Amino acid sequence: MNTIVGYYFFYIKTNFKKILIILLLITIIPVFLFKTGESKIDKILNFELSILNYQKKQSSSPPLFTNHQPLVTNVTESFDIRKIVWEGAWKLALRYPLFGTGVETFAYSYNFVRPVAHNLTSEWDYVYNKAHNEYFNYLSTTGFVGLISYLFLILSFIFYVFLSVIPVKIPSSERMTKQNNDTILTVCLLISYLTILITNFFGFSTTTIQLFFFLIPAFVFSAFLPTTTYPLQPDKLTNIQKLGIFLLLSSTIYLLYSVAIYYLADVNYSFGLKYSRINDQQKAVEYFEKAVKLRPEPVYIDKFSSSLSYLSAIANIQKQYELAKKIASLSDTYNRKLIQDYPKNLFYWKTRAKNMYYFYQITGQENEILQGVEALKKAMELSPTDPKIPYSLALYYSIIYDIGKNNPEKIEWRKLSLQEIDKSIKLKPNYQEAYKLKEELLKKYNLYKVGP
Repeated sequence: MNTIVGYYFFYIKTNFKKILIILLLITIIPVFLFKTGESKIDKILNFELSILNYQKKQSSSPPLFTNHQPLVTNVTESFDIRKIVWEGAWKLALRYPLFGTGVETFAYSYNFVRPVAHNLTSEWDYVYNKAHNEYFNYLSTTGFVGLISYLFLILSFIFYVFLSVIPVKIPSSERMTKQNNDTILTVCLLISYLTILITNFFGFSTTTIQLFFFLIPAFVFSAFLPTTTYPLQPDKLTNIQKLGIFLLLSSTIYLLYSVAIYYLADVNYSFGLKYSRINDQQKAVEYFEKAVKLRPEPVYIDKFSSSLSYLSAIANIQKQYELAKKIASLSDTYNRKLIQDYPKNLFYWKTRAKNMYYFYQITGQENEILQGVEALKKAMELSPTDPKIPYSLALYYSIIYDIGKNNPEKIEWRKLSLQEIDKSIKLKPNYQEAYKLKEELLKKYNLYKVGP
């Protein structure tokens, strides 16, 4: 919109002051109307609310007695969280400086270097699939090579505009040439392009923004390409042209088919997630299986394996023992394959630990819990600052303590469970569930003391 309005007014009259005022208006008005997304800034921009609050303070007299504390919210400021995530992205860049961790791997690799400070935010257990800064995102996932290439692309376009396009003089006559019209349009496009660069610093590119990031330079380059005329071609197609058309049609059909399959698989996966959230695992498994058959994405397989393990435990409770074992075996096969193919994916190790707990419900064997412990230890190597992992380890050690028969070993399991829950509390001092679990463990071990 800014580009269209700016171009329109440039085209009518090239008065600098009027142009400047118009550009300021079309930049500032949307900020007041739609806000910035930053709560601190939006509070200042919301004049109506500020005036009402001021009038309320002036009209109301202070109470003589107050029996309540002011409402305290535990929501961490968005920018404070961003700074923590950027710190993690920078650590990733230092660990993998050349080519980064791989394109679109931030959701997995961020756990390797996740700052402990993140545990004290209101979004401590969220999965961050982006660094919330396009430049840090490129730096962490593609390394310095990727970031330098990205910046080179940006600077090349900006320099091209300033050195080749803007120096063209605009005549004062009302009738402008096409070249000058293109120059004015280029200036407006450049302003839009710069706004993309600024917003990308505080967030990440959406699909639409990413399209404009590449299309705007393409528009500018095409506007200033020299016009070339080609001789008319005969109506009859040559064999090479026929072959080219055939290959183009074939590849188009294949790509459309692939997109359709991807879409159908994703729809089934979405339905599976919805049923999984309401604990209808039977339906969830059906949809996850359809998704996996259409497109064996690792994420689909992981959820399929997880739901199968839960379903196997349900079958065991219903005394369908053979069916429970078959489902558990299928779940374990999928999970082992994922871990073998993606050994550094934290989420697949967590799934394995959870699966082993369900398998323990079927077999009652200590070995299943021990395998779950090993999976959690591997997860801790990948994400040493995640407080949920030592919390789960404390639970697993307490289960082994319950089923153990050897007294010296039971003492060791008890010791390990208390060590892990203390580690969880140390990583997240405000982790209420960890404090509750510690209290339960101390009561179970007859170590709980009331008072000083």
